[in-house]
Amino acid sequence: MKRLLLAWVAGMAMLGAASAQVVGTYKLLTFTVSIDDGTSYDYWGAQPPSGYAVITPKRFMVVIAASDRKPGREAEDKLALFNSMIAYSGPYSIVGTKLMTDVDVSWNQAWTGTRQGRTWSLEGDKLVLVTDKAPSIKDPSKMAVARLVWQKVE
Repeated sequence: MKRLLLAWVAGMAMLGAASAQVVGTYKLLTFTVSIDDGTSYDYWGAQPPSGYAVITPKRFMVVIAASDRKPGREAEDKLALFNSMIAYSGPYSIVGTKLMTDVDVSWNQAWTGTRQGRTWSLEGDKLVLVTDKAPSIKDPSKMAVARLVWQKVE
């Protein structure tokens, strides 16, 4: 029983240490998508991405990212605005190198109520998040993985 308790305490300490490592505010540097056919591309093309991720010590995170946005009044312009951003928030948990967000609000209602998984790693002051494999937004018949690199700003 004593060993079990010690193992549980050690596990909780490691979980807390992992969470403490990722806590902060990050600015998006790159957003690259790799398709299972071997091709890859910058999600928003030549435009550099703009965005932030805020990961709190209380286990809540929010992400908003966009690129090349212009005001729009017509349906086509509004669709371009929708397609030029990503935003979601929710409570998160970390198990090892997996960061899981239970999405409670999202720019894309299909994400609301889902669990979004990311593999995380730290490279100096940069947080690298790699999505779980999922159908490509550009071609749902192909599977894709996105790699987002964020620089810590605080």
